[in-house]
Amino acid sequence: MQLPNKNKISLIYDSSTLTSQPLQHFFGAEDDYDNYSIEMVRIDQNKQMSDVQKQAARQDYISRLPDNATKTNIMQQANISELMTRTEQMKARGATPEELYNMRRELVGAPAAERLAQVDQEDANFDQRFTQYETQKNRLLSQGDDAAQAQIQINQLEQQLFNDTERKRLDGYAALQRQQAVNNP
Repeated sequence: MQLPNKNKISLIYDSSTLTSQPLQHFFGAEDDYDNYSIEMVRIDQNKQMSDVQKQAARQDYISRLPDNATKTNIMQQANISELMTRTEQMKARGATPEELYNMRRELVGAPAAERLAQVDQEDANFDQRFTQYETQKNRLLSQGDDAAQAQIQINQLEQQLFNDTERKRLDGYAALQRQQAVNNP
């Protein structure tokens, strides 16, 4: 079943029987998101503004939104975007785990910052095991004695180092690492 969109309802809207309140109720959030998206594109495409000015304009627009669920969702999304950007920048500069935690705590709160720190540790652990796996795999393949035996040993190595879920992502992760090596020599 397809629900009517706002334009169709507006065409049949009869001001004598239906006030604008139901329309606002049904489509107000949609309008808010549409207006927000348009404004963000307008700000991003403004070549006369610096990145700092654009960020200030985004924050100003969000601050002027009415206090409702839409504003809360938009603010959370803005925090997530800011979190991702700042995390990437800080990691590129070699930030310590404590510095990352403090920045994250400021943006998303202590519980989320703790979970993200745990994810960082899990990722670092996986990266270390992956590097070990790749080194041993390349050594086994370069020996060139028996390809079938080498593959058996590689499979055993995968079983030792990775769980079922991690083994499923090995090929994709290896391809990603190769692509990053090409892009960042």
